Amino acid sequence: MVNGLLLYSPSSGHRDFSKKVDYVKKALSMSFDRLDYAAPSSAYEAFRREREAIGRYHSLIVVGGDGAFNTAVNALALHKEAPILGYINEGTLGDVGRNFGVGRRLRGALSIIAKGHHEEFDVGECGGRYFAYMAAIGRYSDIAYAVSPREKKAIGKLSYYKKAAHEAFANQNVKIEIAFEDGTTFEEEVPFFLVLNGQNVGGFKVNRQGNPFDGTMEAYITKKGPLGGLTHYLTGKGLRVVSFKKIAVKPLRNDLPWCLDGELGPFGGAEILCHRQAIKIYCRCR
Repeated sequence: MVNGLLLYSPSSGHRDFSKKVDYVKKALSMSFDRLDYAAPSSAYEAFRREREAIGRYHSLIVVGGDGAFNTAVNALALHKEAPILGYINEGTLGDVGRNFGVGRRLRGALSIIAKGHHEEFDVGECGGRYFAYMAAIGRYSDIAYAVSPREKKAIGKLSYYKKAAHEAFANQNVKIEIAFEDGTTFEEEVPFFLVLNGQNVGGFKVNRQGNPFDGTMEAYITKKGPLGGLTHYLTGKGLRVVSFKKIAVKPLRNDLPWCLDGELGPFGGAEILCHRQAIKIYCRCR
């Protein structure tokens, strides 16, 4: 018996998703013998239900943005009996969805799940927390969680770009030391430090060589420059990009927070690991 669990927020993203549940169940009726559904009232409740799904459900379908996806990743990572993860992209920017070929159209997301093709994707670990596609520290890293839900609902992705414009002219840098797998170290003052697992971040395709299935991640060491180093991502200069499986990052200040998939993460120094093929996900064929 193929059973699934659908978890959604009543007002995920900008719309009331509860009105679409019957449509989702009908669209997936040929793929699942039973599809249960629930609307968790908080990230904590969603995490609890996702943990309870391990070993009980064949598939777990999550509706929401990058934060909802990150909650599921932290619930399922490294569990051998974890269900296959399905994703309906209702986020503001939708970065994590695009990394797996899941766009913003509901019909397209359901088609991917219905076809049943799935892969095992790599999961990052930073200071004991897990992430799917992005870890960052320094300038711009707080944008996703610093912008209020009310502003995101009102003006969507413009709320992020408004916050980014403010930080572009702030004199804020972070001195970090990075220890690589081969024993070499790197120390420099940078506007921000970025780890990507996949291609998309901030609504843009940045890491064109990125692949969330290849067992490695890319570390972007951004030199100082105009707009807090963002211009380097247009020219390709002023960037050092290193593929890795494990690195240790130590900022000079221990009160600086990490951002993991747009969510507030741990503070200070952290070891970052790439766990190869840690979670199964319905996605487009590679």
